[in-house]
Amino acid sequence: MRVDFEIRGPDAVGIFPIPGTVPAPPGTHEAPPAEPASEPRTISGAPPAQPAPPAGKGTGMAWRRWILAGVGALVVLGIVGVIALGNFGSPKAGRIAFVSDRDGNWEIYVMDADGSGVTRLTDNEAVDVAPSWSPDGRRIAFISGRDGGSAIYVMNADGSDVTRLTDNEANPSYPSWSPDGRRIAFISDRDRSSAIYVMNADGSDVTRLTDRYRYVGDLNWSPDGRHIAFVSPDRGGNDSIYVTNADGSGVTHLTQGWMDDIYPSWSPDGRRIAFASDPDGGYEIYVMNADGSSVDRLTDDSATDLSPTWSPDGRRIAFRSDRDGGYEIYVMNADGSGVTRLTDGEESAERYLSWSPDGRRIAFVSGRDGDYEIYVANADGSGVTRLTDNETADGSSRWRIAW
Repeated sequence: MRVDFEIRGPDAVGIFPIPGTVPAPPGTHEAPPAEPASEPRTISGAPPAQPAPPAGKGTGMAWRRWILAGVGALVVLGIVGVIALGNFGSPKAGRIAFVSDRDGNWEIYVMDADGSGVTRLTDNEAVDVAPSWSPDGRRIAFISGRDGGSAIYVMNADGSDVTRLTDNEANPSYPSWSPDGRRIAFISDRDRSSAIYVMNADGSDVTRLTDRYRYVGDLNWSPDGRHIAFVSPDRGGNDSIYVTNADGSGVTHLTQGWMDDIYPSWSPDGRRIAFASDPDGGYEIYVMNADGSSVDRLTDDSATDLSPTWSPDGRRIAFRSDRDGGYEIYVMNADGSGVTRLTDGEESAERYLSWSPDGRRIAFVSGRDGDYEIYVANADGSGVTRLTDNETADGSSRWRIAW
């Protein structure tokens, strides 16, 4: 079974809801808090600002998110799994955690970075999804419905010592470890609308960081652990990028306008944020300073460019584009020059790309061989290697690299 769309924002609420916890549609939650008027941002290389948004602008992404999260989520769950990279002793000794139904139920597995040593970590009748490695590679946080409702759990990297961290959540997001491994951020509807929460790694001291929004997604820690970027609708209903302090002391609205701004990705030094925006009807890749200033357009074509992902050294950005037909993976320099196509999946919708910690390889998911499997390629596009091979789907909504 083939799917040619991508679930935007792997940290969005409700992407993998446990049965019985389907979210409410848009409009049933509290609207975002009112914001003071501000000057429109200036984007280098973008078309001139327009006086008013097109009719209906900003509603499509919200509805698509909730349709996928609600009615179609269990179908998507049958196709898309979750992948994570972890460290066992050294930055070169990576392992991959992923979700598969190869044994008849969605469980969490790990394997070596060359595809060998596949080991099943969870074994129960419930759905276990969204594995997320701790930065030291010793633990994996995940979401499970094993106790009758969706909740966040943590286990050792070998699957032992499973501990429940939260009570039943209303559509919890992927648990996201802070860079120092001491805290876990997540998104929940526990207060009947989406908000970002953070807790200690043992589940204690749960703190709400943001006000309640209709939805929140694309949660992303800054490299220094002081800030969290996320996406939520603004007053006009358009997806915008915000940053909250990790201690909950304040939320800053970084992008404003009638366009949708999605996929925030911090540069390794924390000084810049890459993202995708659609000011002229097609998504392009942009980069801005971490405070929202100096926005520069990196791609300029009639296609859709999504999922910007920085290389570990900050010199290159990988992204997905359909400029040559189907979605393929491309790499460019951090200033937008030197765009190079890495994959050729014959319109198989390559997706969920992630750099290896040394910047030499890129992992991705592809349906090129009939079902969604995990692949790795060298950063120049050579040496494409299939890591998983079975009749079920081994996929990803994002590789989580935590070294």
